[in-house]
Amino acid sequence: MGLNEEAFDVLYKDLCEFDSTYVGRDVILCPICWREIPKADVITTGIEHIIPRNVVANDSSAAAELATKNQRCGITVLCRQPRTINGKEVKDGCNGFKGSAYDRLFRHLFDDKDHTEVELRHRHGVAILIMAYLGAFQTFGYSYIRRNELDEIREQFDFPDDRKTGWLECAMFSLRPLANPIVATEVGQPFVVGGLMNEDTPLHVLFRRCQAYLPHGHWNSTGVESLNTLLPKYP
Repeated sequence: MGLNEEAFDVLYKDLCEFDSTYVGRDVILCPICWREIPKADVITTGIEHIIPRNVVANDSSAAAELATKNQRCGITVLCRQPRTINGKEVKDGCNGFKGSAYDRLFRHLFDDKDHTEVELRHRHGVAILIMAYLGAFQTFGYSYIRRNELDEIREQFDFPDDRKTGWLECAMFSLRPLANPIVATEVGQPFVVGGLMNEDTPLHVLFRRCQAYLPHGHWNSTGVESLNTLLPKYP
């Protein structure tokens, strides 16, 4: 079984555990727009990397030796069927829009150099927030992201140049290089996700030179495997 099919199976089991009406339907839901994605589409067109591969291609040799590209990127599945975003049809759905609007923004920023505020735009904040959201989905699956409080973050995905959520204030980039940037954790995951498990505390997501907060650090874990399990641990 290849990675594409494994990713579908993990998400399908998680979705069915969360919502039994999907049992026997062989579809999963796009974590951004909630459209159904058939199993055949996932097997044919594949996974999406959360942190783009063309960005981690610029990693130092030390970082490249630390973990595989999948470990350094993180994985998710997004819809690839045409959808209308901001009045325009995007041929490859959420996957294609993520690529065109966000994926190239960090090509020269995930390094070990100082940067200035003039290098950052509104879109960088949106991209950080979206990557954190998809990192939480990789870790906790549908049981977390189906929370209504995350609707405004999903809406923000469609508006890279507008402000749709106050959580953008909590998407941050370190202008100075970090002493220990998060490339991958000791168990091979590209995001550190944590926070107190109560309704009043945000979920904290850290990766690379970025950090973001998301609504509520309380989630209902189903005990079903997540996409994290598909990223191999360090040897």
